[in-house]
Amino acid sequence: MRLAPIPNTLDRLKGDAKYSRIIIAILLFVVAVLAVSLSNKSTTTVLLPPVKIDKEEWVTKNDASFGYKKSWALFAAELIGNVSPGNADFVLSQIQFLFSTGIYRDLVTILETQVKEIKQEQISTRFYAKSVEKHPETNKLFIVGDFETASTSGKTVKSQRTFEFEVEIKNGFPEITFFNAYQGIPQTQGVKK
Repeated sequence: MRLAPIPNTLDRLKGDAKYSRIIIAILLFVVAVLAVSLSNKSTTTVLLPPVKIDKEEWVTKNDASFGYKKSWALFAAELIGNVSPGNADFVLSQIQFLFSTGIYRDLVTILETQVKEIKQEQISTRFYAKSVEKHPETNKLFIVGDFETASTSGKTVKSQRTFEFEVEIKNGFPEITFFNAYQGIPQTQGVKK
């Protein structure tokens, strides 16, 4: 029986164990560095806004590019501006996801009254957006377009209408924090700064 190779093998095993401990220590350090860097990194997610955009836009936890906010304001104007007796309740239920709780209660009171009127008088409204303007000092968005009100008798009333929005990003989600709708061109004079 040959016992001579055994000490040689034991020495080699001790050396391998020493190198293994060093490698494990290095790997633990690398894992710790990666864990810290991942916990400090904000996640980037590709989102598709409700309206087609022609260039890349960005969204962070509390802010977004103008194009992204514009697409949400345009979507809200299209939703609110196109109401019929058949979809009035649906539109009313869907806007709750777009508006902040601060203005939603007041807005719903107004819209519920309009929904009753639309159903009673069998009126349909249509909105055709023509332009989007931004007030540079307040970041208000003005969606301007043609507004039609049609009754079942066939009478149609056409006018220019402006939907005014402030869109903020809260925890990565768009939220409309200001809303106004009126006939005519955008009222930028006297806009609070």
